[in-house]
Amino acid sequence: MILGELLKKKDNEGVRVLMLVWDDRTSVKLLKKEGLMSAHDEDTITQNSIVELRIKRRIVSFIGDIDLCDGRYDTPYHSIFRTLDTVHHNDFLQPNFAGPSIDIGGARQRLHDIHCRLEGCLGCLCQCRAEVKKAR
Repeated sequence: MILGELLKKKDNEGVRVLMLVWDDRTSVKLLKKEGLMSAHDEDTITQNSIVELRIKRRIVSFIGDIDLCDGRYDTPYHSIFRTLDTVHHNDFLQPNFAGPSIDIGGARQRLHDIHCRLEGCLGCLCQCRAEVKKAR
């Protein structure tokens, strides 16, 4: 099951799912179409997001980068480093650093990750923030 299907399933089960869509402010035609971060946020539904799940009267918020686009995939078997020599041997994109090279090694700059899990009061604050931004 991919992440989008999971979120739809949980929504149908009554779990409230809120997402904040990241927008690169440098993505303007005067600078360059894709923006200085080269994040393709104009072409993407979800780039960086906050996903809030209500589980047994407890709010858990996950914040950080979840890169679901530009060559990424969402699967429980997603690996950051194990597949660099096989499946992802040519998967390289690091537009924010001078002189990056696939010969040097390493994965893409934006990895499939979640930076932080917040519960309790902080989780509630994230939920409020997501609701306010969604209402705009």
